[in-house]
Amino acid sequence: MSYTPALPLSGIAGWQFLQRTEASQRAAFAEGTQEKRELAYFRDNIAKADTVEKLLEDHTLLKVTLTAFGLEDEQYKKAWIRKVLEEGTESEEAFANRLSDPRWREFSKALGFGNLTGARTGFDSFREDIAARYLAHGFEVAVGEIDEAMRLALNFRDHIGERVDPAQTDLTNWYRILGDKPLREVLDTALGLPKEFAQLDVAKQAATYAEKLQSRFKIASPAELLDPAKTEEIIRDFLVRTEIENGPSPTAPGMAALQLLQSGPLGLSSAGIASLILSNG
Repeated sequence: MSYTPALPLSGIAGWQFLQRTEASQRAAFAEGTQEKRELAYFRDNIAKADTVEKLLEDHTLLKVTLTAFGLEDEQYKKAWIRKVLEEGTESEEAFANRLSDPRWREFSKALGFGNLTGARTGFDSFREDIAARYLAHGFEVAVGEIDEAMRLALNFRDHIGERVDPAQTDLTNWYRILGDKPLREVLDTALGLPKEFAQLDVAKQAATYAEKLQSRFKIASPAELLDPAKTEEIIRDFLVRTEIENGPSPTAPGMAALQLLQSGPLGLSSAGIASLILSNG
């Protein structure tokens, strides 16, 4: 059984609670029965998957590696995954490099099957990197099952740095961000952009981002998105706008404990509240 995160509140208050309790909640998630079982199997067997076919034939190994890159919903696309892996990432014409979603390129590069160095599945560093990514993304998914806005906030905070390279031009970085659907959902919402915005020419979208981020957040370059203070400001606007548009998220695990505390004597610390909510999550 997987651990269910405790998210008793939505919006900014929920985000603050999640940040305060995040370390203990991630630790509890890592101890979930399913996560421990799948990671134990992965660590014991991934070195044996030294060809693309061996990886594709093993449901658990494929699931763990795809989940590590947020691609867990794509497991049924065996022919697609084979092409991504076999062509690698070293050629500009490689399939993964021609896809708009950068996660496929990262997935192919990490496994290495189609590159000159060959499969990396036997390396200890690869095994532990994938295990850490699997737990990190798995926790985001578990959070999203309770509050999708909170999952998107976590994703934005933790992954915007993977899309912005200060060594690249601003335009290149805007394109990299625009190719990442979860990141752009946070930015589109925080900037108040309509759903039709995604239908515009990509150059127009990049120009709009540059204009509106400068106007709203005083961000003159994508590189400034790496500033934690700016990231937090964007996340807060995203959460506020999401609540205005959709209303608070449904009752989440831990709400009963929180209500009990709120109706009781005053003077309980936030740590005490968090502890009780976690124990009831």
